[in-house]
Amino acid sequence: MTGVGRRYTHLSECEYEEEDQKADEVMDENTLDPHEALAMLKALEAPVAPVETMIEDSVPVPGRYQGNLLIRLPYVWDYDLDEETFRNILAGRVALGRLDRDWAAVRLIDFAPYREIVRLLGFRDLLDGWPRWRDRIRSPGRRRGIDFLAWYLPERRPDLLVGR
Repeated sequence: MTGVGRRYTHLSECEYEEEDQKADEVMDENTLDPHEALAMLKALEAPVAPVETMIEDSVPVPGRYQGNLLIRLPYVWDYDLDEETFRNILAGRVALGRLDRDWAAVRLIDFAPYREIVRLLGFRDLLDGWPRWRDRIRSPGRRRGIDFLAWYLPERRPDLLVGR
């Protein structure tokens, strides 16, 4: 053997065979027993709680106090606002300088998850205010998404615009 393709080119043929045998023994020790592999597969197939449930169980509710610390809403992290104040601004009941309903809606649409946007604004208010807010949204993807809703909901799901 010429040493090409061998792991240990500096070893003699005898030393090479010893090293190769040691490597095979280590491989045998690290090989997974078929019963262990089956048990691992069954564990992987076991039902897992939905991610939302795991998050709800582990993350404190934003905008509320945990101990003596105020937990801020993630989309207004850079403002000294709690959840109640933000909701009042979003509802148009309160304005703090330039922080008005339009600011709150744009901030929500820009940074909050879709479910949170719909939960706090509702489809009807979202579509009513969309012409005012559209040009202030930073993300082209968010704009396209809400543009689609503005077309889709009145055309295909007008039942979702009733109420509120």
